[in-house]
Amino acid sequence: MPAKPIPLNSSAITTISYDPDTEDLVVTFVNGRSYTHPGVPQDVVDGFMAAPSPGSYYNAVVRGVYG
Repeated sequence: MPAKPIPLNSSAITTISYDPDTEDLVVTFVNGRSYTHPGVPQDVVDGFMAAPSPGSYYNAVVRGVYG
């Protein structure tokens, strides 16, 4: 079952969804595009949700690292 989207306070990212069983993280941007990142551990997702700038966190920690 797909995870429920979690809204983020970001000018670039609208929501993230995470499935802890598959470790798939789906990031949806304000332009409507979604990207699935496989193999993302829970601690990275927790950091994403707590980040003061989700867009900066995405670029530094997720993008180019996970799928």
